[in-house]
Formats: sequence, C-alpha cells, structure tokens
Amino acid sequence: MKTIISAALITLAAGSAAFASVQPIPGSIT
Repeated sequence: MKTIISAALITLAAGSAAFASVQPIPGSIT
C-alpha cells in the first residue's frame, strides 16, 4: 500500500513539474 501511495505522489509531482515547466514557454516565445 505504501508503494502505491508513494508512486502516486511521484507521478503527481512529476506531472505538476512538467506542467509548470511547460507553462512559461509560450509566454517567453511571444
């Protein structure tokens, strides 16, 4: 059970980090 929770947290953190790094790109291009 702990592994599933930690894996979900890692996935959530990676997803939010990817989303955060993607967002400033369109603003810097324009």
